[in-house]
Amino acid sequence: MKKNDNTLLYIIGIIIVIIIVFITTFKQFIPIKEKNNNEINNDVIISSKKEETNPIIISNLEEMGERERMEFYFTSFINCIENNEYEKAYEMLNDDYKSYYFKTLDEFEEYAKTTFPKFANIEYTNFERNGSMYVFWISISDIMNGGPNSAIEMNFVIKENDFNDFELSFSKK
Repeated sequence: MKKNDNTLLYIIGIIIVIIIVFITTFKQFIPIKEKNNNEINNDVIISSKKEETNPIIISNLEEMGERERMEFYFTSFINCIENNEYEKAYEMLNDDYKSYYFKTLDEFEEYAKTTFPKFANIEYTNFERNGSMYVFWISISDIMNGGPNSAIEMNFVIKENDFNDFELSFSKK
């Protein structure tokens, strides 16, 4: 009887590990509750850029809806910042936007370090499509150090040229 109990515990443990891995791998695809917000900050600019083309990512993006794809792109940007991959995040920005706000990677890196939290909690407060551009109103708070009113409100504009071919800009705080 003890051997069966140990086997059962072992199987339950494996199932729990599989569930945790599944959730952490696919958490960016889980829809997030949306609130309405009618404000817009108009200091965002867009043009064109090509991101890397991984066939698996392209295949997954083709199966997603518009909003899911835009959230995937935004999450990619935030993940780069959280992982100190500032050059990769900088390359996702629109060229005109960079030339206006962040002429160098060092300027962007300094801004990102002082503005975005190391462990961000993202709340999408609104989402709209305007032609080929998508606008997110986002509340970003620090999971580790943020207080109840520490969230920053920003607008992110994403232009998708093709699957995984996108660029973004945001309202600078």
